[in-house]
Amino acid sequence: MKRFLSNARGFTMLEIMTAIVIISILSVLAIMQYTKAIERQHGRNAITYLKTIRSAQIRYYMESDKYASYVEELDIEEAMVELKQYFTFEIDPAGFPITAKRIGSSAWIKIYQDNRIETDGTIYEGIY
Repeated sequence: MKRFLSNARGFTMLEIMTAIVIISILSVLAIMQYTKAIERQHGRNAITYLKTIRSAQIRYYMESDKYASYVEELDIEEAMVELKQYFTFEIDPAGFPITAKRIGSSAWIKIYQDNRIETDGTIYEGIY
């Protein structure tokens, strides 16, 4: 029986196109999972930094009897400088909560004085 559109190795174009479509779909799924995993890790790093800021904020209050208004006022080393390209960190005027907002997104993570953590319900939910 003669095969239509066959190449030198005996595969039809339909078989080749099917294989390409399947590989493409699997690649897209793998990239989506990888992106999600990276974003979750950024969220975990942000929570670690928020806890550091919270501790520094409490120390600041004990020393000066007021809360710092900006993260830069606190006595913390910029150990996680790479997070600044992913998040902005803001202190509420009342001192707490401290918020990490994802740059380029509406996602956020907040930490309160009692160490309670909230997220906006995106993929950061449940990472703490």
